[in-house]
Amino acid sequence: MKYHPDPKPIWAIGHTDYNTLTFLFYQPVAGLQVQTKEGWKYVRSNPGSIIVNVADALEFLSGGYLKSTVHRVVRPPEDQADRPRLGLIYFARPEADVRLEPVRSPLLERLGLRREVEEGLASVTAEEWARARIAKDHRFRAGIAKTRETEIIAGVKQKYYD
Repeated sequence: MKYHPDPKPIWAIGHTDYNTLTFLFYQPVAGLQVQTKEGWKYVRSNPGSIIVNVADALEFLSGGYLKSTVHRVVRPPEDQADRPRLGLIYFARPEADVRLEPVRSPLLERLGLRREVEEGLASVTAEEWARARIAKDHRFRAGIAKTRETEIIAGVKQKYYD
Protein backbone atom coordinates (compact mmCIF):
# COMPACT_ATOMS: atom_id res chain seq x y z
CA MET A 1 0.00 0.00 0.00
CA LYS A 2 1.40 3.38 -0.94
CA TYR A 3 0.38 6.63 0.70
CA HIS A 4 1.51 9.68 -1.25
CA PRO A 5 2.44 12.89 0.60
CA ASP A 6 -0.79 14.65 1.47
CA PRO A 7 -1.48 17.69 3.66
CA LYS A 8 -4.56 16.04 5.22
CA PRO A 9 -3.88 15.06 8.85
CA ILE A 10 -5.58 11.62 8.60
CA TRP A 11 -4.78 9.36 5.65
CA ALA A 12 -6.84 6.32 6.74
CA ILE A 13 -9.51 6.76 9.40
CA GLY A 14 -9.62 4.58 12.49
CA HIS A 15 -10.72 1.04 11.70
CA THR A 16 -10.19 -2.64 12.34
CA ASP A 17 -9.29 -5.18 9.65
CA TYR A 18 -11.77 -7.92 8.69
CA ASN A 19 -9.37 -10.88 8.45
CA THR A 20 -7.64 -12.84 11.29
CA LEU A 21 -4.15 -11.36 11.49
CA THR A 22 -2.52 -8.48 9.63
CA PHE A 23 1.26 -8.45 9.23
CA LEU A 24 2.87 -5.06 8.57
CA PHE A 25 6.50 -5.28 7.53
CA TYR A 26 9.11 -2.68 8.54
CA GLN A 27 8.13 0.86 7.54
CA PRO A 28 10.69 3.69 8.00
CA VAL A 29 8.12 6.49 7.53
CA ALA A 30 5.97 7.07 10.63
CA GLY A 31 2.20 7.25 10.43
CA LEU A 32 0.63 4.10 11.92
CA GLN A 33 -1.25 4.73 15.17
CA VAL A 34 -3.24 2.43 17.45
CA GLN A 35 -6.06 3.47 19.71
CA THR A 36 -5.36 3.00 23.42
CA LYS A 37 -7.30 3.95 26.54
CA GLU A 38 -5.20 7.14 26.60
CA GLY A 39 -5.89 7.99 22.94
CA TRP A 40 -4.05 7.49 19.64
CA LYS A 41 -0.39 6.38 19.95
CA TYR A 42 2.27 5.99 17.25
CA VAL A 43 3.56 2.49 16.59
CA ARG A 44 7.33 2.28 16.20
CA SER A 45 8.45 0.15 13.28
CA ASN A 46 11.95 -1.17 13.91
CA PRO A 47 14.24 -2.42 11.11
CA GLY A 48 13.73 -6.13 10.51
CA SER A 49 10.47 -6.17 12.47
CA ILE A 50 6.90 -7.14 11.66
CA ILE A 51 3.93 -5.53 13.40
CA VAL A 52 1.05 -7.97 13.93
CA ASN A 53 -2.54 -6.77 14.37
CA VAL A 54 -5.41 -8.96 15.54
CA ALA A 55 -8.39 -8.55 13.20
CA ASP A 56 -12.16 -9.09 13.38
CA ALA A 57 -12.37 -12.74 12.29
CA LEU A 58 -9.89 -13.75 15.01
CA GLU A 59 -11.87 -11.73 17.58
CA PHE A 60 -15.01 -13.64 16.57
CA LEU A 61 -13.27 -17.04 16.53
CA SER A 62 -11.72 -16.40 19.98
CA GLY A 63 -15.12 -15.56 21.47
CA GLY A 64 -14.01 -11.98 22.03
CA TYR A 65 -10.95 -12.96 24.08
CA LEU A 66 -8.63 -11.45 21.48
CA LYS A 67 -9.65 -7.94 20.39
CA SER A 68 -9.28 -6.40 16.94
CA THR A 69 -6.58 -3.73 16.81
CA VAL A 70 -8.11 -0.32 16.20
CA HIS A 71 -5.65 1.61 14.05
CA ARG A 72 -5.31 4.47 11.57
CA VAL A 73 -2.69 6.10 9.35
CA VAL A 74 -1.90 9.78 9.85
CA ARG A 75 0.31 12.31 8.12
CA PRO A 76 3.95 11.63 9.06
CA PRO A 77 5.85 14.12 11.24
CA GLU A 78 7.16 17.23 9.45
CA ASP A 79 10.64 15.75 8.85
CA GLN A 80 9.05 12.88 6.85
CA ALA A 81 5.90 14.59 5.51
CA ASP A 82 7.24 14.95 1.96
CA ARG A 83 8.10 11.23 1.64
CA PRO A 84 5.68 8.59 0.36
CA ARG A 85 4.77 5.89 2.86
CA LEU A 86 5.11 2.48 1.22
CA GLY A 87 3.93 -0.48 3.27
CA LEU A 88 4.07 -4.20 2.66
CA ILE A 89 0.99 -5.67 4.31
CA TYR A 90 -0.14 -9.30 4.45
CA PHE A 91 -3.73 -10.09 5.45
CA ALA A 92 -4.18 -13.65 6.77
CA ARG A 93 -7.72 -14.96 6.42
CA PRO A 94 -9.45 -18.18 7.42
CA GLU A 95 -10.61 -20.56 4.70
CA ALA A 96 -13.70 -19.21 2.93
CA ASP A 97 -16.14 -21.75 4.41
CA VAL A 98 -15.03 -21.40 8.06
CA ARG A 99 -17.96 -20.34 10.24
CA LEU A 100 -17.18 -17.42 12.51
CA GLU A 101 -18.49 -19.11 15.63
CA PRO A 102 -16.16 -19.09 18.65
CA VAL A 103 -13.78 -22.02 18.89
CA ARG A 104 -14.32 -23.81 22.19
CA SER A 105 -11.43 -23.39 24.64
CA PRO A 106 -11.61 -25.39 27.88
CA LEU A 107 -8.71 -23.31 29.24
CA LEU A 108 -10.48 -19.98 28.66
CA GLU A 109 -13.71 -21.41 30.06
CA ARG A 110 -11.90 -22.65 33.19
CA LEU A 111 -10.28 -19.24 33.67
CA GLY A 112 -13.60 -17.46 33.09
CA LEU A 113 -12.08 -15.44 30.22
CA ARG A 114 -14.43 -16.48 27.44
CA ARG A 115 -16.80 -13.75 26.28
CA GLU A 116 -19.76 -13.97 23.96
CA VAL A 117 -19.68 -12.30 20.57
CA GLU A 118 -22.36 -11.35 18.09
CA GLU A 119 -24.95 -14.17 18.03
CA GLY A 120 -25.66 -14.05 14.30
CA LEU A 121 -22.07 -14.81 13.34
CA ALA A 122 -22.32 -18.55 14.01
CA SER A 123 -24.07 -18.90 10.65
CA VAL A 124 -21.74 -16.53 8.75
CA THR A 125 -18.70 -17.83 6.87
CA ALA A 126 -15.37 -16.01 6.68
CA GLU A 127 -16.02 -15.32 2.99
CA GLU A 128 -19.49 -13.88 3.67
CA TRP A 129 -18.04 -11.66 6.41
CA ALA A 130 -15.21 -10.39 4.18
CA ARG A 131 -17.50 -9.69 1.23
CA ALA A 132 -20.08 -7.86 3.36
CA ARG A 133 -17.47 -5.77 5.17
CA ILE A 134 -15.62 -4.80 1.98
CA ALA A 135 -18.85 -4.01 0.12
CA LYS A 136 -20.15 -1.81 2.97
CA ASP A 137 -16.91 0.17 3.11
CA HIS A 138 -16.84 0.52 -0.70
CA ARG A 139 -20.44 1.78 -0.90
CA PHE A 140 -19.66 4.65 1.47
CA ARG A 141 -16.29 5.60 -0.07
CA ALA A 142 -17.74 5.49 -3.59
CA GLY A 143 -20.67 7.69 -2.60
CA ILE A 144 -23.26 4.96 -3.33
CA ALA A 145 -24.37 5.05 0.31
CA LYS A 146 -24.81 8.68 1.34
CA THR A 147 -24.56 7.95 5.06
CA ARG A 148 -22.49 5.45 6.95
CA GLU A 149 -24.30 2.14 7.18
CA THR A 150 -24.58 0.59 10.61
CA GLU A 151 -25.09 -3.13 10.00
CA ILE A 152 -22.45 -5.20 8.25
CA ILE A 153 -24.08 -8.66 8.29
CA ALA A 154 -26.09 -10.88 10.67
CA GLY A 155 -26.77 -8.02 13.06
CA VAL A 156 -23.08 -7.13 13.52
CA LYS A 157 -22.82 -3.37 13.76
CA GLN A 158 -20.01 -1.31 12.24
CA LYS A 159 -17.94 0.64 14.74
CA TYR A 160 -16.43 4.01 13.84
CA TYR A 161 -13.28 5.36 15.48
CA ASP A 162 -12.74 8.84 14.03
